[in-house]
Amino acid sequence: MSGPASEFFDAKRLEALFDEVDLELGDGEPVSVVACGGAVMVFKYDIRRTNDVDVISEPFPLELRQATETVARRRGLAEGWMNDAAKISVPRLAPRLETIYQGRRLEVLSPGPHFLLAMKLAAGRDRDLPDAAMLIDEIGFADAEEVLDLIEEAWGHTQPSIAVEYFAREAFEMAQQEVILAPPDLQRFIPPPPPD
Repeated sequence: MSGPASEFFDAKRLEALFDEVDLELGDGEPVSVVACGGAVMVFKYDIRRTNDVDVISEPFPLELRQATETVARRRGLAEGWMNDAAKISVPRLAPRLETIYQGRRLEVLSPGPHFLLAMKLAAGRDRDLPDAAMLIDEIGFADAEEVLDLIEEAWGHTQPSIAVEYFAREAFEMAQQEVILAPPDLQRFIPPPPPD
C-alpha cells in the first residue's frame, strides 16, 4: 500500500503548515531548526514550489518530528515532508543564520546564501540552476572565479569536477542576465525580450 503523493508547496502553503506544526508543538521551550534547499528558496523568493523541507541542523527534535507527522496525517501529506536526509552532505562553511519563519515555539532558519549556493553547486542538478543563479546575484559575486572559490572553501576541492565547474559558470552567466521572475508554478528563468 503506497502513501500519499508528495504535494508541492508555495510560500503561503508552507507558512500555513509551519503555523500548524507550531500549534501542534503546544507549550514549551523554543524549537529551532536550520532548513536548506527549496523550502528556503520558496520563502525568500516565492517564485517556485517545493515538496519538502530539508532540515540540516542537529538534532532533529523528536517532538518536532512527531508534530510534523501528525500534521502529515491530518493533511494527507507525504510522511517525510519535513526531513533531515540532506544533512548527510553539508558544506564546511559557517552558516549565516537568517530567520525565515517565526512561530510561537517553532523557528525555522536559513543557513544563508553562501551555504545554500554551495549545496546547489555541489548537487549540480538542472532544476537547481535558477536557484544557484539567484543566490549568486544575491551574494553579488563579480566573476565566475569567485563562485569556484566558494566551491573550494565549502568542499575542499582544489579543482572542482568539470561538471561542477560548468554548472557554476552557467549559473554565473544566468545571474548576469536580466530576468523576469516566473510565477510560483514555474521553476525557471524567463529570458528578457530581445532589444528593439
